[in-house]
Amino acid sequence: MTCMAYFCSAVTETLTKMHELAKRTGSSMTWCCCSAEVVGCCLFVVLMFIFVIVGFPFFICWNIYRAIVLWERRNRNEYRIRIPEDPGGNRKQGYKTFENDDVHDFRNQQDKSNYLFYTNQLQSQPRGDFIDEILAKWRGDYQLLESHHGFIQWLFPLFERGVNSQAQVLTIEERQLIIDDERAHKRMLEAYKLMLDFYGIILVDENTGEVARSENYRERFHNLNRYGHNYLRISRIIKCLEIFNYSHLAMQFVKFFVTEIVKEGNLPSCYDSCMKFWIPALNQEDAGEMRRYAERLETENAELQGIQVKVGN
Repeated sequence: MTCMAYFCSAVTETLTKMHELAKRTGSSMTWCCCSAEVVGCCLFVVLMFIFVIVGFPFFICWNIYRAIVLWERRNRNEYRIRIPEDPGGNRKQGYKTFENDDVHDFRNQQDKSNYLFYTNQLQSQPRGDFIDEILAKWRGDYQLLESHHGFIQWLFPLFERGVNSQAQVLTIEERQLIIDDERAHKRMLEAYKLMLDFYGIILVDENTGEVARSENYRERFHNLNRYGHNYLRISRIIKCLEIFNYSHLAMQFVKFFVTEIVKEGNLPSCYDSCMKFWIPALNQEDAGEMRRYAERLETENAELQGIQVKVGN
């Protein structure tokens, strides 16, 4: 509305001035010239109006579109989907490469990306790999595990959306398929061990879930205290273990952190995340037990500090 009012005002003012000039001179030729000038001015004003109202927004939208297209081209990845060996022997095991659009069609038809990944048929994205390759080659590569932010959503899928737009939200059907598939379910246990090693922890007993410090725990604890994005990863791991019937692992995982944070004082930066997110991520019964355990440790610490103060005095 403001641009329209400005346009009308400019045209009216120009016409008035040209008409007054023609009347003073009394020349028809001058009026014709003035008319030509008026037409030129009006045409200029109209073109400017069209540019402001139509052209400028179109220019902005076009550049946004081009930026999106260029970004997609730079980040275009090929998805390699493993073709399982035909039981009848009619097709050899191998790989088939899909472009982005094709793999999205494939995913829409199957809707089982997490299951395909955990059965070693689909690569994680972006810049990922098949799960067997990740479990075999990524273990101990702490720089890669620290800097890569797209693999964790594939290793530990949840019923909620994560930051990786190329990872699919877990479905109830996929959950059951992975649990029923012994090898796939075992791979999740190995993925858990991979991350334990990254955090300076080892799994002592798979049946009880007991964990302990690894030999290089000091270095890994320092890294955990320093980089807070790992706290979100730990929350995801705990939730995923609960979903896939590994509650005993989740319980001992959180208990280890509570002990190291409250009793040993080795991970002070993790305190808030542990109390506000990691413990609540457990099932209701285990979460209640873990809160009581944390409170008991804090009480013991307070009593110990009181004794030390008295001895010091």
